[in-house]
Amino acid sequence: MTTSNDPARWEYLQRVWDTKRPRIEQTRVVGWLTLHAEAEDEEDGCREIHATVRGVYVGCLFFGAHPTRPGRLEGAPEVHPDYRRRGICMVMYDWAEVLGGSLMAPSDRHSADAAAFWEVRRSRRRDSDQGPVVP
Repeated sequence: MTTSNDPARWEYLQRVWDTKRPRIEQTRVVGWLTLHAEAEDEEDGCREIHATVRGVYVGCLFFGAHPTRPGRLEGAPEVHPDYRRRGICMVMYDWAEVLGGSLMAPSDRHSADAAAFWEVRRSRRRDSDQGPVVP
């Protein structure tokens, strides 16, 4: 099994994207990034967003209903190590909120990197007109 930092994982994800691309329901260009959203799964209501830069697969966000926070969404993001800290995860979360019709909330247990991400996300929300901040 590979981890999200393993180059072999990203080579595999690129190969899958190039040869067995999922059915994409919507595409959105955000600056230099292209986001591709799969349709909502009919069984569990979950979705996945894929991120590419000029055809290079750079990340994904699997998201659905938060298991302990009714009315909120929870996501499992993954971003290629060479493309981290560039706002890709933030943009995927923003679009997930639009697609899912609800605010994202952090998982009940998460890493130090995720905690830092959520601090930045909350700070950004406070400094904008994007609505309430999820605790």
